[in-house]
Amino acid sequence: LTWTDSEDSGIRSVLRKRMADVEVHTEYIDTKTIADEEHYQRFYELVKHKFASIALNAVIVSDDDAYTFYLKHQKELFPGVPMVFCGVNYYQESQLVGREDLVTGVVEAFDIPGTLRTALRLQPRTSRVIVINDLSTTGLANKKNINEEVVPHFSGKVRFEFFEDLSMDEL
Repeated sequence: LTWTDSEDSGIRSVLRKRMADVEVHTEYIDTKTIADEEHYQRFYELVKHKFASIALNAVIVSDDDAYTFYLKHQKELFPGVPMVFCGVNYYQESQLVGREDLVTGVVEAFDIPGTLRTALRLQPRTSRVIVINDLSTTGLANKKNINEEVVPHFSGKVRFEFFEDLSMDEL
C-alpha cells in the first residue's frame, strides 16, 4: 500500500539522518491481502528463520496486525528487543503488562462522533451517512466500533450504510 511505503520511507530517512550506518530490514505482514492462520504461521516461520542470526536493536511495527503479531511472538522471536508502534487503533495498556520497558508508540485515535456532529451541523439536511470500509482486521474493528458507539447516537437523525471492500473503480 502507498501509505505503508511512505511510512517505511519516512522511518528510514529519519534513522539515516541520525545514524548513517543503520541497517533497516522491512517485512510486510500484508494482512490486507491475506490474513488466515496459514499466512500468519508462514510469516512467523519467515521472521524466525531470517532474524535468527541478525541481532536487532529495535522493532518498529505499523498497524494493529503487526502490533498484535509482535505482542504474541515477542518472547520467541524478539526476546528483549524493544518495539515502537504507530498506527495502532485498538491499543490497551493491559496488553503491555510485563513489557512496559520494551514497548512505546503512537496510538491512532480519531473522534468519529465529533466529526459526524460537525458534518451534520454543516450539512443539516443530511439523511444518509455512507461508511467506506474494508474487511481487514482494522476495518472490521472500526465497523464494530461504529455500530456500537456511533450509530445509536445518530440513528434518529441519519441512516448508516456500509460500502465494504470495494475496489477504487467500484467505489
